[in-house]
Amino acid sequence: MLTARHPTEDIEAALRFLHLRGRRAPLRDAITAAGGWQPWRSGRRALLGRTPLPRELEVALSTCALPALVESVTVWLSGNARRFVLPFGAQAYPARLAESPSPPMLLFGEGEAALLSAPGIAVVGSRTPTPMGIDIAAEFAQGFAQAGLCVISGLAAGIDAAAHAAALPLLGKTIAVLGCGPDIAFPTGNARLMRSVAEEGLLLSEYPPGTHPQRTHFPDRNRIVASLALATVVVEARERSGALISARLAAEAGRDVFAVPGSVRNLAAAGCHRLIREGAGLATSPADVMAGLSAELRAQLSAVATPEAIPTGVAANLSAAPADWPTDHKLLWSSLGDDPTPMDELILRSGLTYPEIGPILLGMELDGRVEQYFGRYRRKLPARV
Repeated sequence: MLTARHPTEDIEAALRFLHLRGRRAPLRDAITAAGGWQPWRSGRRALLGRTPLPRELEVALSTCALPALVESVTVWLSGNARRFVLPFGAQAYPARLAESPSPPMLLFGEGEAALLSAPGIAVVGSRTPTPMGIDIAAEFAQGFAQAGLCVISGLAAGIDAAAHAAALPLLGKTIAVLGCGPDIAFPTGNARLMRSVAEEGLLLSEYPPGTHPQRTHFPDRNRIVASLALATVVVEARERSGALISARLAAEAGRDVFAVPGSVRNLAAAGCHRLIREGAGLATSPADVMAGLSAELRAQLSAVATPEAIPTGVAANLSAAPADWPTDHKLLWSSLGDDPTPMDELILRSGLTYPEIGPILLGMELDGRVEQYFGRYRRKLPARV
């Protein structure tokens, strides 16, 4: 692991990995055979005869990193003692990631580097979730964090952000993998959350500081999320959601995949239902995920996870209406559910008229019993503790 304390020539040597194109498996094999990045680097000339590399890799590794890049990374490292550059084969490089089909040759991080070796679960999903999806993502993340597991996600808006935010108060055990440089907040609305993760958890990226997000970066980001985690849980995903890419990559990396079911009317859950049809585990609680892990993956949790700390079910608001409520209030309350429901549907269910239902809904909103989501209404879930 390289920090600001290391010589510039070490940092420059690591940054040469950014020149690489094409197949990198021969280089990873050579580094592994040498016993790690530092031994490989120190004895590379002597090792070439035994572990020859394709010419294009040799040319890339013989080309010095751009001075401007070396300077910018050095300046970034010096800005915070918790920042680091981690080449493939370094002692701190996470084993799960190293064993995945396509591990990155270089990682840039800021935060608690020890989390790289901590058992974790990925929680991913839609960037435009329903309020129910946000609540479920937070509850799953809380359950995993309470059990001593690290919550891993991609710092995207929606489900990712909800998972990170829920894990932070619980010892900050969360890793956010970025599709841009570790110094760039994307989306910008998550800038404060990003700083909190850097201070209490871990920010991680395979892109150097100053790299702006591009569409092609996010599938690459997803493969790191999926490979770092023991399992991936998809909370809400539409039919063409990027979360489905994460699920596929997790399966390809030999990880378990779980999906949280939703209402058949909820389009945001259509991708989850598809995953379940295709063989993903059905998860209604964090405990379902822990119980459904393969024996090999579950064994990796034995020293960390605390089964009794894992919630067995997602909180539901099944409370009856207060006994002193008027009849029309009770009718409306019984017509509301946990899924957002349009006003027209509530009128049909309750038998109330529009002039009657409007003031009642407003009063319930003000009392904190009901919340609105783009003109649809649902019961507000109990506050999490």
